[in-house]
Amino acid sequence: MNDPNGMVYLDGEYHLFYQYNPDDIVWGPMHWGHAISKDLVHWESLAVALHPDANGTIFSGSAVDDRTNTSGLGVRGRAPLVAIFTSHDHALELAGRNDFQNQSLAYSLDKGRTWIKYAGNPVLRNPGRHDFRDPKVSWFEPQKKWVMTLAVGDHVSFYSSTDLKVWNRAEGQALGSFTHWMFAALLTTLFPKVVAALSAGYVFTFFAGMMVLQLIWVKTQVIETKGVPLEKIAERLGVDL
Repeated sequence: MNDPNGMVYLDGEYHLFYQYNPDDIVWGPMHWGHAISKDLVHWESLAVALHPDANGTIFSGSAVDDRTNTSGLGVRGRAPLVAIFTSHDHALELAGRNDFQNQSLAYSLDKGRTWIKYAGNPVLRNPGRHDFRDPKVSWFEPQKKWVMTLAVGDHVSFYSSTDLKVWNRAEGQALGSFTHWMFAALLTTLFPKVVAALSAGYVFTFFAGMMVLQLIWVKTQVIETKGVPLEKIAERLGVDL
């Protein structure tokens, strides 16, 4: 038993999910254990919520109350409780692949007592990163969309979705770098004689200027996170922790 996951409040109950191996007292195939409480002090254990499947074992993630049914998974007026988690395929990992972690969904229509795996899993496929895991999902009210914070290698990536099922990577500094180098490649490909005729000093000055403009854009448009408390970042983003 380790790593609390998917803490969420729904209809007078706090839900706590956690990494759990029900078959042994040592680490093993991960499931999601489940407990509920009305006061965060006294807890009642429920049946295991999520079991391993063809996509892998159930690593860490989060859970959200999709109260307006953005996912379309609710039925007959019942909004779904949705779990977003990492599916970890140990067979692919042992085979030396990098894409053994993907993000999947499960949902409950009875306040978390039983769970249904989404038929379209995984909803976010690994682009080939060795670590691609532990999604934390929150609703971003100003833009009416879900935001996923994901551990990717040695950094954090952000994805967004309007329905919890289709995810797009949020663009930021990576887009600035991509645009800069694509422009440089196009310039040298389309106008090789012009670039060749320019002295190295002119070329260096031009691209140095491009980098300065990029840095100005990052400083003015991208939220600073280094040394900033999580609460302040959430306040600027309009996200509730």
